[in-house]
Amino acid sequence: MSNQEKFKEILATGAYEQLTAYKEPVAWSSMTHDDRELLGILFVKQGEHQLNKGDARVTESFELASKVAPHSAVVFYRQAIVYASQGQNIRCLLGASKALEKATELDPTYVSAWQSWGNVLVRTGIFYEETDYFVKADEKFAEAVKAAQCQNLTPSDKLYWHWGVCWYHQGKHSGEAVDYFSSMEKFKMAEAAGLDVGEFHNDFGNVLVDLACLVGREELLIEAAEHYEKATAMGPEKYEGWLNLACTYQRLYDFTNMREYFAKSDECFQRAATINQEDATIWLRWAEIYAQSGKATHDVDRIYASFEKFKRAEALEEKNPFILIRWGEAEMMAASYTENLDLLRQAENRVTWALKAIPQHPEAWYIYGMCLSELGRYFSTQDHYLQAIEKFSHGITLKGPHPLLLHGLALAHFAIGELTGDPRYIEQAIEYCSMVADIGGRLLPQFLSDWGVALMKLGEMTSDRTLIEAAAAKFEQAINGRLDILDGDDIELEWLYNYGCALDFLGDFNNEPVYYEKAIQVLAHVLKIDPEYHHARCNLALALSHLGELNSDVDCFQHALDLFHQVIQQDPEDEEAWNDYGMALINLGVLTNDPTTQSTLSRGYYEQAEAKLLQAVALGSQHAFYNLACLYSLTQNIEVALHYLERSERCNALPAIDDVIHDEWLDNLRDQPAYRSFIGRLLNKEES
Repeated sequence: MSNQEKFKEILATGAYEQLTAYKEPVAWSSMTHDDRELLGILFVKQGEHQLNKGDARVTESFELASKVAPHSAVVFYRQAIVYASQGQNIRCLLGASKALEKATELDPTYVSAWQSWGNVLVRTGIFYEETDYFVKADEKFAEAVKAAQCQNLTPSDKLYWHWGVCWYHQGKHSGEAVDYFSSMEKFKMAEAAGLDVGEFHNDFGNVLVDLACLVGREELLIEAAEHYEKATAMGPEKYEGWLNLACTYQRLYDFTNMREYFAKSDECFQRAATINQEDATIWLRWAEIYAQSGKATHDVDRIYASFEKFKRAEALEEKNPFILIRWGEAEMMAASYTENLDLLRQAENRVTWALKAIPQHPEAWYIYGMCLSELGRYFSTQDHYLQAIEKFSHGITLKGPHPLLLHGLALAHFAIGELTGDPRYIEQAIEYCSMVADIGGRLLPQFLSDWGVALMKLGEMTSDRTLIEAAAAKFEQAINGRLDILDGDDIELEWLYNYGCALDFLGDFNNEPVYYEKAIQVLAHVLKIDPEYHHARCNLALALSHLGELNSDVDCFQHALDLFHQVIQQDPEDEEAWNDYGMALINLGVLTNDPTTQSTLSRGYYEQAEAKLLQAVALGSQHAFYNLACLYSLTQNIEVALHYLERSERCNALPAIDDVIHDEWLDNLRDQPAYRSFIGRLLNKEES
């Protein structure tokens, strides 16, 4: 029997004990190159067998293989493949790298060796978390393509796939979008070459998702979902594919607020959990989207439904701090809707416990700060907001400016500004929002809405039209121009409501009916979706009043009065609604007044206005004092008009002095010495 026949028999039967006779160099001296190469491969196979059994003699077998066939690139390549099969064992990876270096040195055209070397270096780079290995791996993949082209071979689709994986890990390490785009390019080349297997589509989806989150492009997430769908179709029994698809739909929901994506994500999480109920990640991410959706739709029951999923996740990974902070965040959301102080305290306890385990985690400090802000809202105290600011600021000291922490600072400063009436805090809130944009933070719809609210509030405080215009632009970005979606499922009503209010303000500044008309359209849309939206009804009535005043349109006023009546029926304690109701009636009285006929219609409106404004005063509205002064001036009840002017001044509820001086409704007071004295005092006060 020839050496070749003997060696092939050993290879076929796995009778490696027969190799003992070939350990000494004297047994190789008369062998041909092919004989020695096959014997070297046998020693490699023996080493592989020993490695799988944990036999330390593997090194001896590989050394024999190298000595038997020192010029065979195949033998060194086979050694590398065996080493590389040992997962993340760094000693084996280093051994594989060394063997592949020798293989490519012996045969520079060895395409598979170059490709395997690139894969080994990628895994080594992941282990050490060092970018140099990814750079070297990129060089090896390039050499593999070059070697194939030199032999007029078409580089394999898997080569481009693995090359794309290299750039993917480079991108994860560098955080640079350009590396992800290089990865995506290689994946597309593999796809163009015909690669169509589940694992490839799963990897391609991972690249697209990470890039989408980095650059904020929704279409990349849609493309990722398409690849994950292919992966799940090819391997429906693999829960990882369903988990990835679920998380991608979750991110799409985060980007768009479209309920269709929530439904798809929910279904995919269900599929993943059916296959594997023991993966805490499934339950955690599933709980997150329930909490997120509950917050977006103001559905407290859905937030409560997330608690059970958080509980399942925590049971699988007890005291996992990342589960605790998310669970605490969900409890904080539910507490904000239900005014449940016990639940809010429980949320705070979860987050503080988690911070003991991950004190360097910026997002944990964000959630802690938000809990404190929520306590500030609950108790209407500045102290809790200041504590929240302290936590947000501490988080920033850990790893520099972070979009969530800056957003938290903006919210806390805005809350203090609203609480104290100090515009400096509102200005600071706007500055923090600008910083989020400056550092490339994702401008999610809720963030844009919060930014717009701060701009609108400061614009209202300072009568600055440019701020209101900027606010309206932010609200437009938040709703993404989707006013044509009649059912409103995919638009947060708060954003639409704020947009309508900003348009109404712009109508006041510009005296242009188009702004009021658009405000009316938007606010009516909100009420169509949610007929119980109290503030939307109030502001729709206001916008109609403003349009009626500008266009001298009695029908607009009548519509506004109907709405104001509904508002006070819904909430009889709303003092500002009573005040605005009275103002609309005064305007209608002025509009219908005919001095030549001494209209009883006009008198009737004034009498109704008086009743509404006095009710507003009784409920605590200070703005109603000035409006009563105007009403009594119009009805020539001079003494009472002056009385309410004085009361308005004592409460700091007067409009700007120029507005008072030029207010036509006060014309009947102009000749009164008491009025002139009042105005003189105001001017002196302003000057001093």
